[in-house]
Amino acid sequence: MQQLPFKFRIVEYAVSLGRPLTSIDVCRGLKNEYQEKQCNARNIEDIMQTLQKTGILTGVDQYFDREGRIRTRYAVTDQGRAYYMGTPQES
Repeated sequence: MQQLPFKFRIVEYAVSLGRPLTSIDVCRGLKNEYQEKQCNARNIEDIMQTLQKTGILTGVDQYFDREGRIRTRYAVTDQGRAYYMGTPQES
């Protein structure tokens, strides 16, 4: 089975979850599929910020975590869903 590139898998995961999510949510959901080097909250947050800048995700709210770091919850946009529908699906 061929693994999707990490950025595409993040979008697929966000679409399948169907609710706003943070980089921590993605990390927990995909940790068994990808290496720790890729699947860490800092890397995922960077990718999600890039996806936000391109209109695939949108920030819906922000909060401070227990360590005092600001976290953003993202939701998939209509453009993001269209982008997802254009990516190859695993069978």
